[in-house]
Amino acid sequence: MEINASLLASLVISGMARGMIYFLLSCGLTIIFGVMGVVNFAHGAFYMLAFYITFTVANAIGFWSSLIIVPLVMILVGAVAERGLFQRVYKSGHVFQLLLSVGIIHVISDLVRLLWGLDPKNGSIPNLLMGCFDMFGMVISKYSIFIIGISSVIAVVLITILYKSKIGSIIRACVYDEEMTRGLGINVSGVFSLVFMAGIGMAAVAATIAYPMTSGTLGMDAQMIIIAFCVTIIGGVGSIGGALVAGLVIAIVESLGILVLPQYADTFIYVIVVAVLFFRPQGLFSIE
Repeated sequence: MEINASLLASLVISGMARGMIYFLLSCGLTIIFGVMGVVNFAHGAFYMLAFYITFTVANAIGFWSSLIIVPLVMILVGAVAERGLFQRVYKSGHVFQLLLSVGIIHVISDLVRLLWGLDPKNGSIPNLLMGCFDMFGMVISKYSIFIIGISSVIAVVLITILYKSKIGSIIRACVYDEEMTRGLGINVSGVFSLVFMAGIGMAAVAATIAYPMTSGTLGMDAQMIIIAFCVTIIGGVGSIGGALVAGLVIAIVESLGILVLPQYADTFIYVIVVAVLFFRPQGLFSIE
C-alpha cells in the first residue's frame, strides 16, 4: 500500500473519531477515580451493558432516540450501583472496591449473556450520516465527523462545568480536602453520587455513538477497561483535558501503528504508558 499525505490524514481523522470514544469512556473513569478515589474496574462492564441496551433501543425505535434514552437509563443504573453498592466500600480500601467491581462485572456479563445471548451484535450507521466526504483527496467518513463534533461539544461542556461553575469548584474541593469540604456544609455524599452517575452516563454516551461502527461481543468490557486505564494513566487522574489528549494520542498511534507495523500496534500504546509512568507518573495533566 502506498503511503501518502492524504492516506495519513484520513487515518488521523478516523483515529481522532475513535479517540473521542476513548475520551468519553475514560473521562467518567478518571473523574470517579480522581474525585472519589474509587477503583471502578466495572466501568468497562457498564460500557458493555450500555452497548447492548443501545442495540435493543436502536432496533426498536431508532439510533437517534438511543442517544438520549440509553445514557439516561445508565445514569439510573449508576445511581443504583453507587447508592446500593459502592457507597458501602468507600472507606474500606481499594481491595474491597476491586472485589465489588469484579462481582459487578460477573453480574453484568451474566445478564448480557441471558438477555442478548452470545452472538455478536452489530449496528448500522444512520442514513443521514452514511457516506464519506472527499476533500483534497482525503476520504473522510461523515460518521467520524459526527463523532468528533458531538464529543468536542461534550468536552467543552464538561471542562466548563468543572473549571467555571460552582458545582465544579465543589467537585475540585472534594479532591483537595474532603473533610474540610464536609465542614463547610457541603453534601459530599451527594457530590459523589452525582460524579458517579455522570461517569457512567459518559460511558453510555461512548457506547451509544460507538454502536454503529463497532461489533458488540461478550467480553468487550475487558478490552475497554484496559484502554480506559491507559488513557487515565497518560492523561492524569481526575483530568478531563488529560483524558481528551490521551484518548486522541492513543487512537491516532493505534491507527498509524496498524498501517506501519500492524502486529505491534497495541504495543505502541503500552510503550507510551510505560514512558509516562517513568517520566511523569502523575500523568501529563492532573486535577490536583
